[in-house]
Amino acid sequence: MGDFNSWNPKEGSLSKLKNGIFKFVFSIYKDTVYKLKYVIDDAFGNELKADSFKRNEFAVLKIVF
Repeated sequence: MGDFNSWNPKEGSLSKLKNGIFKFVFSIYKDTVYKLKYVIDDAFGNELKADSFKRNEFAVLKIVF
């Protein structure tokens, strides 16, 4: 979930492919910074290889460039 889907965890979940990779397709604007967090089994998680991290009033968020 992230600012690209109004932080709604029910709007756009990942699908697991046969090779074990998870995929989620959605439309975003070019040259825009998006913040997101993973929701796995109702627990929040970050991407350890994120471009950068920023803390807000909820948690630490991944920032994708």
